[in-house]
Amino acid sequence: METLEWNADYATGIPEIDAQHSYLFELTNRFIRGILGQSEMIPLPQLLSELSAYARRHFSYEELLMQRAGYAHLEEHRQSHDRLSDRILQYSSEVEAGRLDPRDLAEFLRNWLKLHILRDDMRYIPALTSKGGNHGNA
Repeated sequence: METLEWNADYATGIPEIDAQHSYLFELTNRFIRGILGQSEMIPLPQLLSELSAYARRHFSYEELLMQRAGYAHLEEHRQSHDRLSDRILQYSSEVEAGRLDPRDLAEFLRNWLKLHILRDDMRYIPALTSKGGNHGNA
């Protein structure tokens, strides 16, 4: 299993969004390195709690920017965020029941982050940048 590598392909050009995405990559990578025995393993409940809290903060920020910009696909994007939040809750239940393979969670996070940023998040960039760049003070 490979870690995620942040590169220019994932950059939105919005510094706060890029910093938040980069942190989500780092959180996922810390978990992957733990699974691979390259660093101390983050306990699953701790990872899911931190991921859930940070993702909610990030999603709220993104959605606020999209709302301010009048982004036409905001509701669709919000639903994608809601699906991830629901999935994290599902994983939390599986952790409590002892049924979660950490590798499954790591693979899901890797794939979701890469696809969501490249496919979904990049779609809102033109709407945000065409509104005069007022995205740094949400």
